[in-house]
Amino acid sequence: MNIFEPGGTLGISLMKNSFIPGETVKGRVKLVLEKPVKARRFLVSLRGEEWVDVSCGSGKSHRAKKEEINIHSDEIELSGEKVYDFMEKDFEFKIPENAPPTIEGEGAGLQWLVHAKLDIPMGRDKNAMEELLVY
Repeated sequence: MNIFEPGGTLGISLMKNSFIPGETVKGRVKLVLEKPVKARRFLVSLRGEEWVDVSCGSGKSHRAKKEEINIHSDEIELSGEKVYDFMEKDFEFKIPENAPPTIEGEGAGLQWLVHAKLDIPMGRDKNAMEELLVY
């Protein structure tokens, strides 16, 4: 392990994983690092992402790719620039009233995520994600 890839854990725990539009997502993020690391900020976000598998070209130049469209993004900065080694913080997000439901499918879909991130300059960010079910 080197200074650019901090060892340790970043986890998200949610009170529950299934929601209806307009409901509040409550949870806690916990960061435990093996060594202190200077970071720009520590944040958590609620994201809604839609994706479609797209085929491009034909014959030998045929390829498939995944196109993502951000349909919702809400972010909370838990703490700013400082040296981090341990932090535990609660958070809350409201699922939008008009939120489309989670769709799991082949070729297309829609997912809702809570994403925690320790933003480390000139290094690999520490990330954690939890999927939500919106129905």
